[in-house]
Amino acid sequence: VTNPTPQTPGAPVPTLNPSTGIVTVPPTTPSGVYTISYTVCTTATPTNCTTGVTTVVVGNVTPTVVPSATNVTAHTRVNTPVNIGVTSSTTVTVSIPSQPANGTAVDNGDGTITYTPNNGFKGIDSFEYRLCNASGCHTATISVRVTNELVIYTGVSVGGDKNNHFHIEGIENYPNNIVRIYNRWGVKVFEVSGYNNTTKVFKGVSDARATLEASDNLPQGTYYYIIEYHDEANKKQTEVGWLYLKRN
Repeated sequence: VTNPTPQTPGAPVPTLNPSTGIVTVPPTTPSGVYTISYTVCTTATPTNCTTGVTTVVVGNVTPTVVPSATNVTAHTRVNTPVNIGVTSSTTVTVSIPSQPANGTAVDNGDGTITYTPNNGFKGIDSFEYRLCNASGCHTATISVRVTNELVIYTGVSVGGDKNNHFHIEGIENYPNNIVRIYNRWGVKVFEVSGYNNTTKVFKGVSDARATLEASDNLPQGTYYYIIEYHDEANKKQTEVGWLYLKRN
């Protein structure tokens, strides 16, 4: 056995025990690459020998572990893509073993996946994604809930270029609806069935409810809405909140 040369004079080095074949690395061995040469001979024929080399690397090594993929839940609206984050690591690759049944999933290469539901699909869709590195792979499931939930914009700017009406995103998916609007004293100033963001819409004008005249321009201020509609299961839903009417 020929043990390696110390990195610095007198420093410990890895050693090979010729009886056991075990390499021992003392705790204070300096970092570096050490080469141990050895010769193995048969007992019956001492001249029948084979030489070999063992390389020992001493240093701080960060172990690589298999990435952990976790189950993810996400939500989006009908016909609306959604980005889903699955990892922040730059050393992990993302793959999608199979596509969801009711949409498509695309790896964006930045730790996110974009799910796009099929046109008109509503419900729960799911698919698997996989994280891999040099040590292995781990697979988990992404479940996406696709609904027609309303998005209610509470700013109405009459006379402005934008937001010139009370916009209820998604209300057109529920034509069986009623929208009521009240002023700060609880007086109903607007009511319509089949609100649709186009022909049936609130633009800050009274529709002759209570003591107000038809076509009266309502004053700037805070108003309160009640939206009633029937969902996909024909179950009655109610949304209540406030909006602010501004006149430019």
